[in-house]
Amino acid sequence: MYVLSFPLPLPPAFLLSFFLSLCLCLKERVSHALAQWLRRLMPLPPSLPPSLPPISQDIVLAILELLKYHPRVVYIDIDIHHGDGVEEAFYCTDRVMTVSFHKYGDFFPGTGNIKDMGSKAGKHYSVNVPLEEGIDDASYERVFKPVMEKVMEVYQPTAVVLQCGADSLTGDRLGCFNLTLKGHAKCVEMMKSYNVPLLILG
Repeated sequence: MYVLSFPLPLPPAFLLSFFLSLCLCLKERVSHALAQWLRRLMPLPPSLPPSLPPISQDIVLAILELLKYHPRVVYIDIDIHHGDGVEEAFYCTDRVMTVSFHKYGDFFPGTGNIKDMGSKAGKHYSVNVPLEEGIDDASYERVFKPVMEKVMEVYQPTAVVLQCGADSLTGDRLGCFNLTLKGHAKCVEMMKSYNVPLLILG
């Protein structure tokens, strides 16, 4: 796995071409897993919701690029916040399954109810796993492992995008989970074990 990091700010055109080249590397199997830690601000294509925050824009564009080469992509979000932007972008399609593990209730953005499962062709292709504050590595693994085992078994994605937002780690000023880097690493290790092209985001 390659971890790529650059000082910011970088020109948006460079970031877009670089980000899409990561997807091309997965398509060409140059690398089995790639990681990037970039943030980019740029306009979305008109077909996508304008309300998407910048990080969701990056992810949606990456998934759209992967869909050119892969019939099914699974997006997994272990950020403490619900992955609402990516879920909204693919809510009505069965080509992307979104899986979000997040704090739910009186917490931003206030979405991600377990009953939110997608719509039209995308019905049952949005999976929301609302969690309570204070969850630790062992408890998280007991939830993450069976959910993702079933997703991988049933959906059989040909590419995986894993969002490892650090605000689910213990000590984060905005978060309220008690995960450690080891907890995040176990999620990454599990998804790598499926030997499916994997794009890791932070």
